[in-house]
Amino acid sequence: MTRKVDWTKIHDKSTEALEDELNIIRTVIIHHDPKYLIPELTLFCYLFLNKRVVEPGYLEYLYGLIISEGRQKEYKGRFSWAAIEGVMQSLESFFENWVYSNLSRKVKDLKDQREKEKQFLAASLSTDYVLNGGETNYELLKSQVMNVFQSSRKWMKKNEGFTITQVFHIIEAITGLYEQRLSAFKEDIVIASQDLMDRQYCLMAGKASASEEERESQRLYKENRKELLARYVSNRYEQVKKDILLITEEDLMGYEPNLDKKALHHFIQRFSSYIDKPHPDFKYPTDDNPFRERPIVSFGDTFIVPSILSLVWAVQKEIESDILMDEEYRETYTEKKGRFLEDEVNQVFKKILPGCQVYSPVHYYIEENGEKKRCELDHLIMYDSNLFLVESKSGRFTKTARRGAFLSFQSSIVDNIEKAFVQARRARKYINDNERPVFKNKSGKKILTLDNKEKYFNLFLLNITLDNFGQAATNLHKLRDIGVYRYKEYPWSVHLNDLKKIAEFIEFPSQFLHYVHRRLKVSNRLDMKSVIRSSRELDLFYNYLVQNLYFDDITSNDLIILESGGENLLNHYLSRQGHKEKPRQAISAGMKAIIRRLEQSRQFGHSYIIMQLLEMNANARKHMERTIDAVLDTSRKHKGKITEAVMKMEEADLGVSIIACEASALNHENWLARCYMRMYEHQTSSWLGLINYTDKATGEKVDAVLMIARKEPLKEDPQLDELLDKIGRTV
Repeated sequence: MTRKVDWTKIHDKSTEALEDELNIIRTVIIHHDPKYLIPELTLFCYLFLNKRVVEPGYLEYLYGLIISEGRQKEYKGRFSWAAIEGVMQSLESFFENWVYSNLSRKVKDLKDQREKEKQFLAASLSTDYVLNGGETNYELLKSQVMNVFQSSRKWMKKNEGFTITQVFHIIEAITGLYEQRLSAFKEDIVIASQDLMDRQYCLMAGKASASEEERESQRLYKENRKELLARYVSNRYEQVKKDILLITEEDLMGYEPNLDKKALHHFIQRFSSYIDKPHPDFKYPTDDNPFRERPIVSFGDTFIVPSILSLVWAVQKEIESDILMDEEYRETYTEKKGRFLEDEVNQVFKKILPGCQVYSPVHYYIEENGEKKRCELDHLIMYDSNLFLVESKSGRFTKTARRGAFLSFQSSIVDNIEKAFVQARRARKYINDNERPVFKNKSGKKILTLDNKEKYFNLFLLNITLDNFGQAATNLHKLRDIGVYRYKEYPWSVHLNDLKKIAEFIEFPSQFLHYVHRRLKVSNRLDMKSVIRSSRELDLFYNYLVQNLYFDDITSNDLIILESGGENLLNHYLSRQGHKEKPRQAISAGMKAIIRRLEQSRQFGHSYIIMQLLEMNANARKHMERTIDAVLDTSRKHKGKITEAVMKMEEADLGVSIIACEASALNHENWLARCYMRMYEHQTSSWLGLINYTDKATGEKVDAVLMIARKEPLKEDPQLDELLDKIGRTV
């Protein structure tokens, strides 16, 4: 029996708890001068928060609270390390309770299940909006922001007073100056602490009697000097001034003389929040946060940048908002942004699928209501026996939509995901309905005719977005349940940066094809009772690396939530934060050797065979490798004879022949015919032949592969049955 959730009780309890924690935090804030509180808090974060996981949204909220309070008349004193730790603990507890309070507040009075689902989504979206300000990989973030705004440099110079190149020149000067000061600060503290520790040990060593505390220090000095030094460093940290991250425009010019002084001044002014301008309306995380929009905190002549990432996120969002307010330039910017995304998508596919044919954009004509209509597809990409029909959407996932406003959210999904599916599906229908589909470029010149279209095994529908639609893109099947998405088929909708990250972990092209295949299977479980949910694309990809994203045999009413921490692990590896070994799919060396030979063969359909191999589970792969070893062993014992083993892989539409001999008694044509007969015998649509033999002319040991790939098994044929009886059946 399913226990009924008492949302009212959850709401009352979590709301009371979060208000208690908020009061603790605000009490600390109003009792400490922000001119000292913010620099000390910022220094603590830069020095120590890389050792503990704190969501960026937590800190953005905390700084927003400090700024919103403004200046008080009296303050109790300076901040301490213990006080900062206490605030951090209260902050974490506050958000744990806020998540439950935010959700329960939206659903506690609802009876209708569909409306509840809407509000579950709204709560989840608003939580994601608060906790995830944007891309956390600095290099990817910088590349995207630079490229999007580079073509608008004249507009930015005229209307903002700086260009995007100057923006990153300034940001990296701030980063460099901070690193320099932090390094010197840490070195000074450690050197001073080391000197004091050595002097005090010498003094204690000369004393006739020592206290218990002094004896403990002497013991640690001899046995664990590192731990003792840490204590001295902690004490020293409490005693020194912590305003080293407060800087001026002159400080930056001194550090980096090549900065444009006027651009620097305009930039600091544009993104500064002023501590003497309180924001009384800001209280809860979903309220308009003054720090998020202007994450440079100004104290008059000096200022501080608590988070470099928050600053880049603000640049990305605020500059675009400024541009979209300009009616004359808005359309030009939108067109340039769209072209940038299309170019990026083309480049990513060329990286993942070397040698692929990219046509972008393509145009074609259909009949609609008795009239000829010209249609466009952003990308048609061909690789081996696979066609990708891809749309690129550079529209915004607006602030109101991310906060959970239903109509705004629905509009964002329709414009950026549903329309993409409709356009890609229309192109697929055009291909399916026409014997020789023809595609043209923008000027009307024919650039592609799909002859023998039936030979393509896979036709994938993809949508690449410039904004990250997060859980909306990874849970499209749930959107249909609440009336946001209208169709019973879902494309793979993926954020550009997530696609770039996935590309870094793909070992060979067919692996990417297999991931797309598995990813679409997870999204399109239309007849399944079980539901697979994930709020992060990289969690899905990590599951693929670990267990093939395989859920085909789960048919019960299960809810499977993939929150494995895979996104964090992959992101940490890409940012080189402590992960030395690259996360990879568990594929044995023997299986990789077979895949490598197939990839190198470039025979049409090779990727389909590889995808079938990747569909096999670990036990099936081990069985295949053991069989190969057994065939080779038997061949060595019976020299001069051909040893053959045949396997039909139950998990995949694939059969495998393994042949070993001392001489190449089987020439290519005979071998191909033998594989063809085995494929007929076992009624599979694809067959892989593996042969190991000694070349008579050179004496060289040769490993070779041969493959046959079809869309369906061979039909019954009396002549083939007769031939099969001659060579001998294996079934």
